[in-house]
Amino acid sequence: MTREKDLEIIVAGDMKSSHQCQEARKKALKMLGMINRNVKYKSKMVIKRLYCTYVRPHLEYCIEACNPTYKKDIGSLEKVQKRATKMIKALKNLSYIDRLKQLKMHSLFHRRLRQDMITLFKIIRSGDDSEFKRLFEFNGGKTRGHSLKLKKRSRK
Repeated sequence: MTREKDLEIIVAGDMKSSHQCQEARKKALKMLGMINRNVKYKSKMVIKRLYCTYVRPHLEYCIEACNPTYKKDIGSLEKVQKRATKMIKALKNLSYIDRLKQLKMHSLFHRRLRQDMITLFKIIRSGDDSEFKRLFEFNGGKTRGHSLKLKKRSRK
């Protein structure tokens, strides 16, 4: 299988993002291990700030281009955040969801979903993407809510 690396993104011949997810996970775990070894005072604020600054960017780099689609890839990236939240001794015995609530954070899955919605909104608002207009059209009928509801363009 052929793989190419450009701008630190791994693109495989089969166009799957599993290799990119594995590399991102490795880099993030290295940074997390470095934080774990070198930081003695592991309070909520310290670990959260270090995680958000040094670890999470590796997990979210170019996520619009190589969004993980397989459950194993999504789970492997999420495990890195689970491990980071377990480093806080005060929260160690809580469930992952409760730890996220205590830290006022969201799961990586929800962060990716939010970023996808923001990107779609930007594309819709720009109004100059011909590929988008080829696939979708605005629902011109009576709709509740707003005028930006989309429908799949019918093939002619």
